[in-house]
Amino acid sequence: SGGSAVTASGGNVNLNADNNATISATATATSVSSAGALPGSVSVSVGGLFVANSLLGGVNAYIDGSSVKTIGSGDILLNANDTSGIDATTQISTQTATGTPSLFQLNGATGVSIALNVIGWQINNLGLATIDALLGTQVGDTEVPFQVDAYIKNATISSAGALTLSADTAQVVNATVSNTASS
Repeated sequence: SGGSAVTASGGNVNLNADNNATISATATATSVSSAGALPGSVSVSVGGLFVANSLLGGVNAYIDGSSVKTIGSGDILLNANDTSGIDATTQISTQTATGTPSLFQLNGATGVSIALNVIGWQINNLGLATIDALLGTQVGDTEVPFQVDAYIKNATISSAGALTLSADTAQVVNATVSNTASS
């Protein structure tokens, strides 16, 4: 790009741009509570876990303002490929227990886990993003599309063979959310 000149004699001109940005995240929280053996003992365990992963970006394969030529049998090939992804695991565990069993003991355990994993969305406000995730709205987020492009702009192209432009995307979000509570 930028006024360059490329000439291939008897061969191909290949321009490949690949993006494989990856977020691999594991978040674990444990809350444990216990009470004595006296009558009227209370044991309460409350746990919370919030995780947000946002992947932004893109990839472009392009010729801009340049001259590209093949002589003989050569092809000109431009390929942009994106296989970015998020692999996230979120696990919360809450446990509660009392000592030796006696009358009027109370145990309670509860846990809340929220995980936001997005590609092509900027999380502007974590509180609003949580509400968005629960209600299916888009109040607290801004869409920032993941751009994957192959293009030719303001360029002179002369191919003895084929001219091929391709842009492929296969982003993946794999998320596992786990909650356990015992008392």
